[in-house]
Amino acid sequence: MFLVAANMLATRESIAANAYCAVDGIGEKIAVDVLAPDLPGKLLAGLGSNYSVTNFLESAGLPKTVPADTASRQRALAGITAVKCRRPLPPGRDMALVWGANIASAGGKLAGADQRFDFTVRKPFTARFECSRVNTAAGCSPVEKAYLRFSAPVPMSAATQVRLTLADGKSIAPVFSDEEKTRATIEQVTFATPLPFATRGTVAIPADLKDESGRILANRERFPLEVKFDEAPPLVKFAADFGILEAKQGGVLPVTVRNVEPSLQGQTAGIGGQRLRVGGTDGEIAAWLRRVEEAGKTDYQTIERKGAEPLQINHTGEKPLLFGSGGGGAGGGGGQAIRSSSTCRARARTSRSSACRWASPASTSSNSPARRWAVRCSVATCRAMLRAPRWSPTSRCISNGGAIARSPGSRGCRRASRW
Repeated sequence: MFLVAANMLATRESIAANAYCAVDGIGEKIAVDVLAPDLPGKLLAGLGSNYSVTNFLESAGLPKTVPADTASRQRALAGITAVKCRRPLPPGRDMALVWGANIASAGGKLAGADQRFDFTVRKPFTARFECSRVNTAAGCSPVEKAYLRFSAPVPMSAATQVRLTLADGKSIAPVFSDEEKTRATIEQVTFATPLPFATRGTVAIPADLKDESGRILANRERFPLEVKFDEAPPLVKFAADFGILEAKQGGVLPVTVRNVEPSLQGQTAGIGGQRLRVGGTDGEIAAWLRRVEEAGKTDYQTIERKGAEPLQINHTGEKPLLFGSGGGGAGGGGGQAIRSSSTCRARARTSRSSACRWASPASTSSNSPARRWAVRCSVATCRAMLRAPRWSPTSRCISNGGAIARSPGSRGCRRASRW
């Protein structure tokens, strides 16, 4: 339906005879139906004083506030006509409402020229289940939220009836924020973490689900929708991007391990890396800390690809600080970078806290933007970790920050303790 504001009231007969809808791909004019005279006032009053309403009224030279009583409203909005295309419009198509040159006022004055108002027809009302995956062939990750998203708002009363039912019969209801609970309509429902792992389930929606315009779901035959949840992806996670280890406490660095292969469970793995003793003045130490902060800033490269979505590569933290192009020990605050090592006791399968013990005292700054810190793991696990959400080839795995990574320029995992 369309609301057309004219500077004088046009006759309903001339509108019906000279206005029409033009749709991309349809080689004929589609006639319009002229709707009831009081309908524009009812619609504008019901929409309230939002920007779309006030902008429309202001553009038409009308008062921004719609009168409350029916008689005053109809007099103020007499120049607005409501029309609709006589045939349903194909979803997603470009179309135009044409206000013909021969549309006339009651006094016989003509519009004089065709006026074209272009629009795009909204897409069909559909529902889509979305979740994070480590690759396109994998199931949903149980450590990330899952969503059922609608292409148009649906009543909140219907959204609260959506359910995720597991193979064992357990039913999971969506969660809503306090702000969402106050809405009359909503465009997505959220299933909170932790979600079940290594299982299947179905997403069910109300049988009579409609959007706020009364449209039925175009892909309703897909529901109940079967979904699959995988094991939680591998994880080796440090607590923060930067930290200071107490020498007298034995240099223990907390680390969380999840779903690393069973061969690591209960074993001690050596981690090779470098350390740099930062000496000199307070200014030199502060300069080194600024270099560490600068090296950790977000750095994404976007590669345009013909016929495909742009490819983004995360180069964050790729620049070496202790060796190579990052400036080595000579420029790193007056210290000399030397090789160091630590031991990590890993516990696999679920997310558990563990620790890495460092032999060198806390007066040395251990740092691995050279990308050579890593836990020994199988090739399959390494690749899974690099594919998993929030894992990138530039994450840090060092005593003063980060997570597992691979060395600059590496395109895959190597079987050794570095990649």
